[in-house]
Amino acid sequence: MWAHPEIAGSENVNFSHPGQKPENPYSPLDITYGELVEPDSLPDGMIAALPRGFPKGRAFIIMDEWGPYDFLRPIAVLDTVAGNKYSIAIVGPSGNWSITKTEGVKYISARKGTTPQTITVDRDPASKSLYLEFEYTSPKSAKTVFGEVVPTGTKYYFTFDRLEQHFDWKMEFFRYDSLSANKTFAAPPLATRQQPELYSAWWGSPAPGVPEDGFATKASTEFDIIPGIYTFELTSDDGVRMYLDDQLVVDNWDVHEPETNEISVNLGGKHRIRIEHFDAGGFATMDLRIRKKRN
Repeated sequence: MWAHPEIAGSENVNFSHPGQKPENPYSPLDITYGELVEPDSLPDGMIAALPRGFPKGRAFIIMDEWGPYDFLRPIAVLDTVAGNKYSIAIVGPSGNWSITKTEGVKYISARKGTTPQTITVDRDPASKSLYLEFEYTSPKSAKTVFGEVVPTGTKYYFTFDRLEQHFDWKMEFFRYDSLSANKTFAAPPLATRQQPELYSAWWGSPAPGVPEDGFATKASTEFDIIPGIYTFELTSDDGVRMYLDDQLVVDNWDVHEPETNEISVNLGGKHRIRIEHFDAGGFATMDLRIRKKRN
């Protein structure tokens, strides 16, 4: 008897006739049950199969800053955006929600309801940020991202926060050699391009004429931002340095797997950012996320 029959290899397996369940699911492989010994699950192993009743399908594959969403707490997810109009899906365990705080909102289709539900929000064109705070209660307990239990009837708060600060990044690509690293950015770039966001993940060459390994990048931009405290999250693989108005604010200039450096700064008006990055070999990434800090 299987310890966990829900993950048995022979359950719902059909190699040749999707939607049907043949008497012997291994018959297309010309293998009988007696010839195939399926290993049982490890006694202390983690069950990776989705539990019964769990939402399934592409529409329910949701990623947030913590990884794959597990539907154990409510969240507000951006569905679509067109100009200043946003469609926001409120998903999670069945419960009641209401909006308690807003910023940058011109119109909202509903201020309370039940999960799951989709609302429409128009952002005030004069605002560069859209912020919604939700209050949620449920007849069932929920769990935070850290596994803490939210008892039945207890108020739970979650937010939707989007900064519409537009950037025009100048990306330059260089050859990188650790023996002459101090001369990397003095050489002419191998390639240059403009891009609105700073998110890159490379397994191969990042641009035509740039090697797959041993390259460096320099991203620079100027921007005008409304006053406030902002958090910068910079993920890199390998080394990275970030300068804000020519002041070094992040210094992680060594070989490492993806790491995230976070800083909070008080900004307002015009500023400059320059980010230098190098790849020593293998996978490379550079990703900058900016959010306005809330009280």
